[in-house]
Amino acid sequence: MKTTFVLPLKTVASALPGIAKNIPAMTLNEQLRSPRGTIALERHGREIVWQTADNAVTFDINVVTQIEIMPTEFMGRDFVSLVLTFQASEQRLSYQFVTSNAAESDWLIQTATEIGELLEMPVENRLRTPATTM
Repeated sequence: MKTTFVLPLKTVASALPGIAKNIPAMTLNEQLRSPRGTIALERHGREIVWQTADNAVTFDINVVTQIEIMPTEFMGRDFVSLVLTFQASEQRLSYQFVTSNAAESDWLIQTATEIGELLEMPVENRLRTPATTM
C-alpha cells in the first residue's frame, strides 16, 4: 500500500542520508523519489519505504519505537515536527522527518495519524495546545 502526502508551503521533509547513516537497519536509496512537494510511504509486509523528492529510505517496522508530534522552535518562531524514534543497537535515536509552520499543526496531526495507521503504531501528540481536529 502506498500513501502520498502533499506538503503544505514552507513544510520541510528532512534529508534522509543524514538519518540513514545513523540507523544500521535503514537503507538509503538515492534512485527512488516522490514528486517534489510530497512525501510517499509504501508498506511491503514489515518493510517501509519512505520517499522524499531527493531520495528514499527503507526500514523494518520493528526498529521504529515511537511516533510523535512535537513543538519545535527556531529563531523565535514556532514550528511542529513529526518525529520518529528508532532503536539503533543499544540506543534510541529520534529524528524530525517532517517540520512545518505551527499554523499547519492540523495537517501534521492528520498526516501523522495516517502514518501511524500504516505503521500500526499510536501517535503521541506532544503539542502544548493540541489542535482541535484529530
